[in-house]
Amino acid sequence: MQNTLLVCLSECFISELFYTMKKIIYLLSLILLGNIVFAQVPIADAGNDTSFCGYYGELNAMPSVGVGEWSVGSPYEDIITFDEPNNPNSVVRSQMITSNNPTYDAFELVWTESNEYGTSCDTIVVHFLRIPVSSFIVYPVPCFGSQAFFRVIEDSLPEMYWSFNGGVVDSVWQNSLGGEYAAFVHWENGAESHDVSLYVFNTEGCRSPAILETVYEPSIPESDILITNATDGLSNGSIEIVSDNLQYFWLHPEIGPEPGTEINNIIDSLPVGEYLLRRRYESLNTYYHNIYLDLFGSYDCYDEISVEIIDVSYVGGVSVGGEVGVFPNPSTGSFVVDIPEEYSCRLTILNMYGQVVKSVFDYKGEELFLENQNPGLYLIIGESKLERFTLHLVLK
Repeated sequence: MQNTLLVCLSECFISELFYTMKKIIYLLSLILLGNIVFAQVPIADAGNDTSFCGYYGELNAMPSVGVGEWSVGSPYEDIITFDEPNNPNSVVRSQMITSNNPTYDAFELVWTESNEYGTSCDTIVVHFLRIPVSSFIVYPVPCFGSQAFFRVIEDSLPEMYWSFNGGVVDSVWQNSLGGEYAAFVHWENGAESHDVSLYVFNTEGCRSPAILETVYEPSIPESDILITNATDGLSNGSIEIVSDNLQYFWLHPEIGPEPGTEINNIIDSLPVGEYLLRRRYESLNTYYHNIYLDLFGSYDCYDEISVEIIDVSYVGGVSVGGEVGVFPNPSTGSFVVDIPEEYSCRLTILNMYGQVVKSVFDYKGEELFLENQNPGLYLIIGESKLERFTLHLVLK
């Protein structure tokens, strides 16, 4: 650095001395001729010392009356380059970052201006600072609606700006400089995915580009429950657990076993009503099971489901009996409920869990479709002003 500056100053000094002697001779000749002219000598101004975040930035010299040029002394010509050396606002580029660099802690740049009356030099000190990294680690949600864990890789930074897009921050960790480098977050909006972004600043004031990640909620397993609905107002409904992978626990406070009892077979003699069950299953994000053990102490998921038993008996009127049927049965998804001509009714179709999957309010025999439904047994309930009937449909 010092050698570069001395070389520049020496060149400027010799050049200015030469031009000074030349001006003296020129002025003496003018005096002798009786004609004096006042000439302007350039005054170089390279601007202020500055710092750039990253490997390049725009310089800001103040031009005067000469032709200017940016330069850097040996041996830095291969490290520092100028896009437009004669432009006072040229972009300067560096091959090195000076942050924490014992070899290249800064660079001295020279702005030189000259005309026929003289030459002037000025120097500035320029730093090229490291841009921080805003990458972060995501440990995804183990169970739908539960917590995800986020941690910044460069966790010592002073400023970290998260955007969880509606997420609820349950807890957060700060470093000694106040940067929020880790957090537990969950979402209550029921969405299947969530966008999370982060940008950071380092101690030198440089900002990172924003990083965007998408967090996906795991799927919810379907319930393996068989429901037998009640008939004729009797307590003859039942709930049967047929799952090998999910555990179910009874929650109804008055009917059935004690609340909290695990159900692994059939609960019968149930009247019409709604019954609440709790499920337990392992997180479907099996890759992160060991991490979930460290973070939460378990990789089990819990949720609650409601099961309804209804009365599917006839409610009076004239039965259409054998005149009602469903064709084809089994079906691959399309079918027709065969009813008498000039007959209309309301149809309600339930799956084997008692959930309504389709309703038709004024059915007159047209073709029906069950879209995106799992194979199994479905219950068709028909209701008119005169009667109520039930049919079973097997979906392949």
